[in-house]
Amino acid sequence: MEKLIAAIDIGTTKIVALTGKSVGNNKVEIVAMGKNSSLGVQRGVVQNVEKTSQSIKKALDSLYQNQSQLIEEVWVGIAGQHVRSVKSKNSLEFDDVNHRVTLKDIETLVQKSFGINTAPNEMVVNVSPQSFEIEEGRLSDSPIGKESKFLNANFHLTIAQEGAFNNINKSLELNNISVNELVLESIASAKSVLTKQEITEGIALIDIGGGTSDLAIFHNGSVVHSAVIPFGGEVITSDIMQAFNLEKRYAEALKHEYGNILQGSSSKEVISLKNIEGQKIKIKQKELSFVIKTRIEEIIDLIQFQMEMSGYLNKISKGIVLTGGGALLKDITQIYAFHFNQLPIRIGKPNQQFFSGEFDENLNEPLYSTATGLLLFGIENEKLKEKEEKLMRNLETQNSGKENKPSKSNPFNSFRRRLSNMFNEDDAEL
Repeated sequence: MEKLIAAIDIGTTKIVALTGKSVGNNKVEIVAMGKNSSLGVQRGVVQNVEKTSQSIKKALDSLYQNQSQLIEEVWVGIAGQHVRSVKSKNSLEFDDVNHRVTLKDIETLVQKSFGINTAPNEMVVNVSPQSFEIEEGRLSDSPIGKESKFLNANFHLTIAQEGAFNNINKSLELNNISVNELVLESIASAKSVLTKQEITEGIALIDIGGGTSDLAIFHNGSVVHSAVIPFGGEVITSDIMQAFNLEKRYAEALKHEYGNILQGSSSKEVISLKNIEGQKIKIKQKELSFVIKTRIEEIIDLIQFQMEMSGYLNKISKGIVLTGGGALLKDITQIYAFHFNQLPIRIGKPNQQFFSGEFDENLNEPLYSTATGLLLFGIENEKLKEKEEKLMRNLETQNSGKENKPSKSNPFNSFRRRLSNMFNEDDAEL
């Protein structure tokens, strides 16, 4: 039976499970999907393992209606206010001035990055390459196979609380599933909705989820800054509930049906419904729009601060991509364009050129960006394994039988997945 790649997006409001496999023309066939509301997750963090595991089980039950093969391991996203990013620079100097750089050399640098000092109860969960430097100068692609007496590397590190990491693991283990690898959710979404040109020339992705708004900035082909804003669509719903004394279901419906942020501000329309005590009330649409607009502008201010602090605000020539369920709010692109000096703003949906199969049309919505991106990471990893094996065989031949192949038990083997966009055809033919 053909091995399927599985991904699970554990969000504040929803759980999405996907399985897929690589098919011709660089496409991924979506074999099955399952979805369920999420319990036990607050602002992107699993707080109640038991409730979250039950939500995951229901999503899996839905998936298994279209697939008999059991899932054993998954690619899963991580988010939450506890997540932060730092930059790391490490170096190696070789005894042989004609040393040919190998994957093992890069893994040594990665080990140094994983070993940096963090705050108590924190851990490095992702290491992404930004650039390498050898004697020839700075490289934007892989240095493997090139001769140099030293190797310098710049990395983007994702750091998370151990407790949050462990709770994700536990909620999956209760469903007899293990974690293949964790990926920062904004980076996973970027994999699904951004183009190579955008990532190269400079772009910011904002994934507006239920509990958080996740920012990732890309430049010169790699992530250069990431941050998590602890507000998402749920806080807007909560504001509406408090402002008009409503049940959550009514507040959520108002947000989506009448939440025109700009047009609604001058509307004379009045909405009639019942408050939480069952009394009939009337809500002016312009008052509703004011509540929504106030919170969105607060989120934008926090995002703008992060972008300015990163030093890349003036280097995102391709503008900003909004994705996630919160990107479906009416007028959202216009208000972002106003606050970001008319930078190009677009809504990011999973790129249909990547996907085929029965479920591809159902997944063409911003709220599935993270799940589809996680699946793409998994599929890409399978292809990378094949490319790496060929690369290492060729390098071993060139190095006259020297043993360069990393051990299968190497704890940093997963880093190869982060090198996927840094291999090129020249590498493969070394």
